[in-house]
Amino acid sequence: MLIAIALQESRLVHRAQLVGGAAEWWHSLDPPAHGYYQFEVVSIRLMLQHSIARPLLIPALSALDYPVDAPGLIHESVRDNDILATVLARALLYTVPESLPDESERERGWNQYIFGWRPGKPRPGAWQTNWRIAWETVKR
Repeated sequence: MLIAIALQESRLVHRAQLVGGAAEWWHSLDPPAHGYYQFEVVSIRLMLQHSIARPLLIPALSALDYPVDAPGLIHESVRDNDILATVLARALLYTVPESLPDESERERGWNQYIFGWRPGKPRPGAWQTNWRIAWETVKR
């Protein structure tokens, strides 16, 4: 699920959202979303207050030496720290009120992605390929 989401959000290529006509993430001007999972600071702030995500994040942030009361710092750091980004993504999936889908439940995976990430430009046509690539990767 995490691989499919990262492919959907950034194609596992862009560490920051492409804005201002940028072709590469490092040319984006003040991108609102960071990391392969494309987290915005508001999402991180909400996760740090969420009754399910917060108890998962506190020990992980502590282990990674990040403060739990600095969503802006976490947002900046998630661009280059893939472990931190994945911890946040997994915690966000815990807020989805159902179990993770298995390989045959692509549509359920899509619905969970939409529920958790609420993408502005969801690209439903890319999900089938991203789902397949993710499962092929895991099964290798």
